[in-house]
Amino acid sequence: MKYDVIIIGAGAAGLFLASKLKVNNGLIIDGNSSPGEKLLITGQGSCNITNGCDIKEFPKKYGENGRKIRRLLYKYSNVKLMEHMEHLGVPLFQREDGKVFPKSLKASDVLDALLDTAKNNGFKINLNEKVINIEDDNSVVTEKKKYKFNKLVIATGGKSYPDTGSDGSMLDILKNKGIEVLELKPGLTPIFVENYPYKIASGVSFKDIEINIDEHKTKGDVLLTHRGFSGPGILRISEFAMPGKKLTLSFVKDIKYPKTEGVSKSVLNYLTDYLDLPKNFIKGTLLKVGINEDDKMSSVALGNIKATIDELKNMEFSVSGTGGFAQAMVTAGGISLEELDLSTFEMKKRKNVYAIGEVTDISGDTGGFNLQYAYSSAMAVAHTIHSIDVNSVFPR
Repeated sequence: MKYDVIIIGAGAAGLFLASKLKVNNGLIIDGNSSPGEKLLITGQGSCNITNGCDIKEFPKKYGENGRKIRRLLYKYSNVKLMEHMEHLGVPLFQREDGKVFPKSLKASDVLDALLDTAKNNGFKINLNEKVINIEDDNSVVTEKKKYKFNKLVIATGGKSYPDTGSDGSMLDILKNKGIEVLELKPGLTPIFVENYPYKIASGVSFKDIEINIDEHKTKGDVLLTHRGFSGPGILRISEFAMPGKKLTLSFVKDIKYPKTEGVSKSVLNYLTDYLDLPKNFIKGTLLKVGINEDDKMSSVALGNIKATIDELKNMEFSVSGTGGFAQAMVTAGGISLEELDLSTFEMKKRKNVYAIGEVTDISGDTGGFNLQYAYSSAMAVAHTIHSIDVNSVFPR
């Protein structure tokens, strides 16, 4: 049998496409034993499906490539995605921080709705079939069988959370076909540093911290863990955190130096109160600069106190590594955007072959932006294949 459309990958992007595209005979192929495994763990199982912020804010959430998908995001927006899920019977709600979730807080509700609609739209799903080649005669070869297609959509994701089946093997196949694939890096992952002093402050978090790695700069929340730094700001810049790179954090601004003469409090207690920062965080900082926390302020040279505050203003660490793909929420790198027509997501070198979602060189911030891109890129293909107007498929 020759299939109208074959989708490789039963993750978010592939299922979004299948939930919007009606075909006579479609096929989804996935190497896992069950579909949507990564989707089920998004938002810690609650599925942060998109973000409710103004759509004009979206492009800047995807780094340097965000401007290249601005029109795509505007056309297939967060509002469109929310309307689609509501139409599929998944009511949503928006938190104060802008993150959008199903009201049930169950990722399984999102997955079930997408699967049911995909099947109703003419797609069947073959699991436990790993694709090993795409041949020039418009066929997909798996470890079990060969399938012919009219249209092929690659939606295999990257290498993040490999336990969910993401191994990057499809990108190796494409490289062998002459498709430019940019180096894969773990994105949205914790950063580890040399001589990390904040194990005692694990769980402490800070808002709107300035974070630099070489020339890369961002601002966002930082979480101290027992092993290193995490939180949205750290996750956002983590793809640039190579071993040996310098990580700089600014925890305080415009703080005047205190007086030390006649102060009977310990350095730890005084600076905790003076700076209004968590005690265990100050403990770790004093450890980093080599000051005994129990010393009286009056017995410590003012220069050492100034050095401690300067450290908090511009704290430097040498990166030792990251959480890697095992802890990465998303993969940076992938199919170069130069290989794709970004209005249709068709490959320029291979007619009738498309690529969507995380397998392409787009990675967004945490907060629903990566699932939004999976949806938006899928909708571009849905509108293109067979010139179907998906708005007529599901009238608003």
